[in-house]
Amino acid sequence: MRLSEWLAAFRILHKKAHENALDEAQRALYLAHRDELARAMMAAQRLALPPGRPPRQELRVARALQLDLTLAKEPMRLTTLDVGSGGFATLVDRNMNVGDVIDFSLRLPGQSPATGKARVVDLKAQNGRIRGCFAFTQVPDPDRERIEMFVFDATLDVLSA
Repeated sequence: MRLSEWLAAFRILHKKAHENALDEAQRALYLAHRDELARAMMAAQRLALPPGRPPRQELRVARALQLDLTLAKEPMRLTTLDVGSGGFATLVDRNMNVGDVIDFSLRLPGQSPATGKARVVDLKAQNGRIRGCFAFTQVPDPDRERIEMFVFDATLDVLSA
């Protein structure tokens, strides 16, 4: 099967997933295809897949979404640099430490915000600011699925361009 045919078939499954119209067998096929697409995208970006993690949970896309963080009762309104179902990155102005756990609210287009807790996993100086990478630690399953669906929507948009 050619890539264009595979993508067309994946788009149909993805649309059905948005409509909650997949039966159990179709859902299993759809999740396998999400892993396959994520694996291909990560390989193209030369990103390594951590052992034991499904590729669909590691794929990230560069998207600017409104993000509210709260650390030590201090709120911050930021914008994401990238987002995935496993976490996000953003530029932060204030000091935080690797290992800090923050509350977050991530605004997904046309939906209610996804909320939960995330841990700071990396901090790097970047143009006078700090790039913070965060891994989700507590996110309700429905919110994690909405984030993952957003990631695949964005990935399909990139592949259509």
